[in-house]
Amino acid sequence: MQPYVPSGSLQIMLGGKGMRFDLQDWASSFYVFENGDGTKYTVHVTEAQYGGLYVICNESSLWRWHGEGDIKFLCGNNNEYTRRAMITIMAYHDSKFIDESHPQEGD
Repeated sequence: MQPYVPSGSLQIMLGGKGMRFDLQDWASSFYVFENGDGTKYTVHVTEAQYGGLYVICNESSLWRWHGEGDIKFLCGNNNEYTRRAMITIMAYHDSKFIDESHPQEGD
């Protein structure tokens, strides 16, 4: 059973900056992510064959996520701003998955 993730837009505050997420179908793990400085990212997430998740950013860079801030650059365009953005969106992705798939006692 896949976790429920609402479609539409979500406005949240991370690090004191307003961030907008346009959520799509969870099964395809696709996000349009705009951070607080106005940079827009298109992010595709898919399971990596040998563990972790592949994160494709703007179809120009590939990363592997292992959770808790552990991200490895694999190929394409690499810079610190994109790295920080990928950590932010993947922390959000993980929190939604954990929150939806592991309800708290009494829910």
